[in-house]
Amino acid sequence: MPATDKIDVHVHFIPPDYKAAAEAMGATPARGDFPDFSQDTALQMMDANGIATSILSMSAPGLRFCKEAASARDLARRANDYAADLVRKRPDRFGVFAALSFFDIEKGKSADVSDAVTEAVRALDDLKLDGVGIFSSYGPKYLGDPAFEPLLQVLNERSAIVHLHPMFPQAMQSLDLDFKGNVVEFPFDTTRVALNLVFSRALERYPNIKYILSHGGGTLPFVAWRVAYSPSFPGWDPADITKLLQRFYIDTALACAPGPVRCWKEFTPMPQVLFGSDWPFAPDRKVAHEVSLIDSSPALDAAELAMVARNNALNLFPRLK
Repeated sequence: MPATDKIDVHVHFIPPDYKAAAEAMGATPARGDFPDFSQDTALQMMDANGIATSILSMSAPGLRFCKEAASARDLARRANDYAADLVRKRPDRFGVFAALSFFDIEKGKSADVSDAVTEAVRALDDLKLDGVGIFSSYGPKYLGDPAFEPLLQVLNERSAIVHLHPMFPQAMQSLDLDFKGNVVEFPFDTTRVALNLVFSRALERYPNIKYILSHGGGTLPFVAWRVAYSPSFPGWDPADITKLLQRFYIDTALACAPGPVRCWKEFTPMPQVLFGSDWPFAPDRKVAHEVSLIDSSPALDAAELAMVARNNALNLFPRLK
């Protein structure tokens, strides 16, 4: 039976002033332009696909196009205020993962994350947003690097939910490819940040943070066994590595076909799988296809479909009950 009250944890919001600032700097998403986003277009997509609530987050290019820390800090703040206003108007239909600025790290100026800490505290404590959105990498650094410790401490104290979205790594800029890097680099970068959180032991030091990995966990479900039993990690027990890798939540955005479903279902505990669409970067027709694939998946029985479509998200976001 199709699930008609889905909670979508992977929807991107594009505030008008953010879009204007990015385009003025020649910064565009991976597909080359910004899709249309508004409250009305979001609700139309949701109603057409049986989605009750969307949790909004920022996608690439993020804030890396900013030339000054102050502008990145201001855009993040205004983006979160814009999204918080959507929630105030329709708390039943929208939630938000707050945007954060890591300007100094992205520009290689320093390892200062104070702007991100300040905005995370404001977003969670004052705006009462549902979590924070963090990209997999900023400049050469991945979440789990010691530079992010002050932020992880704050998020751990609040038992925060973190939606991890991939980003183009610095190394990709030197690759000579005939196709857009997000096609394969996004899943790889999601895998890199998950492994960095595990092997930096950040996942153990800050156990209260709940991480959602985009796009079916990237390639993590496929390579988990290889990683756990690799001789590259002496002193680690394969069973311990596996347990840590299985602590991540995943969303199903762009990972709804039969092969990916079987792969992530085999590895990820079912209570940690959440529906995601990637709208509006995944256009309406692709969202409809994703919904159809999930609703008719031969790998999911009715109870599992209900968990993925809604019930798991209700456990993670109890305010939506």
